Amino acid sequence: MQKQGSSNALGWRFFDLKNRKQSGDLEKKVFHLFSRDACKAFNFVSSRRKEGVTTVLANLVQYVREQRSGKKLLVIDANFTAPRLHQVFGLKPDTGLAEVLAGSASLNEALVILPEANMALLQSGKTYRSMTGDISLERFQAVIMEAKDKFDYIFVDSPPLLASSSAVSTAVSSDVTFLILQALKVQREVAMRSKNLLVENNCMIGGVVLNRVPQVIPSWVYRII
Repeated sequence: MQKQGSSNALGWRFFDLKNRKQSGDLEKKVFHLFSRDACKAFNFVSSRRKEGVTTVLANLVQYVREQRSGKKLLVIDANFTAPRLHQVFGLKPDTGLAEVLAGSASLNEALVILPEANMALLQSGKTYRSMTGDISLERFQAVIMEAKDKFDYIFVDSPPLLASSSAVSTAVSSDVTFLILQALKVQREVAMRSKNLLVENNCMIGGVVLNRVPQVIPSWVYRII
């Protein structure tokens, strides 16, 4: 049975980006891919930890919910290295992706239905620590395929590409991957390694999202976008 979640009348921990237009532009790109290429599963990943993937994803989900109110949304926390989405939505750790991958729970049993929106959360799960760095490509693909029958949009919070081998599984299983870069923090070599890893695994890159953008953007960033 699906569980009902509480999100404090949309009092989620959404962090304002420097410019709300960033979320709007990203939503338009997602909708374009959804409409033109029938893409449903959108993966968000960084090179290393603390580049703001969860923050960007949470803001995007809020924006999509506002703009596409008739669509069914699923948010998946696949970042077993540092799961945070249950905190964003004000939930305690419970059955989630780890248990679905292990076969101890079905997707339907693990979903948390959020009451204020046509949206569900598949959090990391209570046993996620035993799954760190070990997301099976075949099992995650099966989760995504089942979710596509239930939802219009699927958003995946992925572990960092250079910190977890699971990031390749989540990227390959998704229709599109967006690479999150923290402006002025990530090094060019690190960003290129991440982009090349996605390309080598035939992942469709939807774009590069610059997080915490300062007034001046390094010129090398433009060359990889």
